[in-house]
Amino acid sequence: MNNSVYKMLTEGWPKVDKQASNPQLVRALFSVFGGRDSELTLLNQYLYQAMVLREQNNMLLSELFDATANDQMQHIRHLGRLICRYGGEPRFISYIGGRGISWSSGNIYYEKNADRMLDKSILCERQILRQYKTILNSNILDTQPKQLIERIMKDTEHHINLFNTILNN
Repeated sequence: MNNSVYKMLTEGWPKVDKQASNPQLVRALFSVFGGRDSELTLLNQYLYQAMVLREQNNMLLSELFDATANDQMQHIRHLGRLICRYGGEPRFISYIGGRGISWSSGNIYYEKNADRMLDKSILCERQILRQYKTILNSNILDTQPKQLIERIMKDTEHHINLFNTILNN
């Protein structure tokens, strides 16, 4: 297994205490938590990719996607707690134009080619990174939640670097 993947899993997570209720922030967090381009989508995407690649006997890439799926699960857990800390209830939903849209398995990119899997994974990770940057730039986060988002972003950037390295070799 790739040791750099395990490094992501062993770094500590910032503690986040209860925050003042903030429905606007909770809605923004819903998108990255369980929207179309979200941690939930990537979790399921990586599980699918790991299974397909295992059947193709591409064990190295299968294990990488499996380990990265574990990271996504951690992100979902921490984001769910953060949503609760801001007075929300973690739901796999996003809001577009004020309308709640439930998460769908149709968000997953069903591909069997390893290079295209990596390309799509990089694209999705970058889209999520942009959402996190938007949340950080809103200047409505206190120090603890900001540190948590930055920690998740660090994993996200690491995933992009790993996938790019594999794709370019």
